[in-house]
Amino acid sequence: MRDLTGITVLVTGVTRGFGRAAGEALSLAGATVVGVSDDPGAWAARLSAAFGETFVPVRLSVEGAATQVEGAATQDSAAHLLLRHRPRALVLAPAEAGAWARHLPPGLDPLIVTVSTAPPPRRASPRRRHVQVPATAATTTAQTAETTRRIPPALLTALRPALAEIDVGRAVCRVIGRHLSAP
Repeated sequence: MRDLTGITVLVTGVTRGFGRAAGEALSLAGATVVGVSDDPGAWAARLSAAFGETFVPVRLSVEGAATQVEGAATQDSAAHLLLRHRPRALVLAPAEAGAWARHLPPGLDPLIVTVSTAPPPRRASPRRRHVQVPATAATTTAQTAETTRRIPPALLTALRPALAEIDVGRAVCRVIGRHLSAP
């Protein structure tokens, strides 16, 4: 995995699923992760402990108000969040990409990486990439696990979602590492 030290990445949905997997993989690769969630629960401390010092937890409410959980700084909107952290990449669900792109301040042109089970959008852009989650989630990781550890099929079935998330996190890191280099 490439060293992503010096690169700031904004990741939405960081409290669960593919967002969490991407945030964790990016943190392990050295990136500063601005983790965004609309979850009002007590997730910030838990993820800060898991992701390390380079994690910045932010709650973005449905109404669009952003609150930096740790530093108690409040921003008015996603636009202020983008302006404050100036991420070089955004990791989003495809349905969010348009809304976040509309909030980009002048002079900020981050790489936008979307993650979903759907195929990539037809319109390609040099600053947009898509990580597609395979229909048979975690096939590569699951096959490796089966051959090296002889995991019972029932357990492997139970682990498949977590293995898919690990694969997605790695894929997001590869895409960002390939397209960005530290300043």
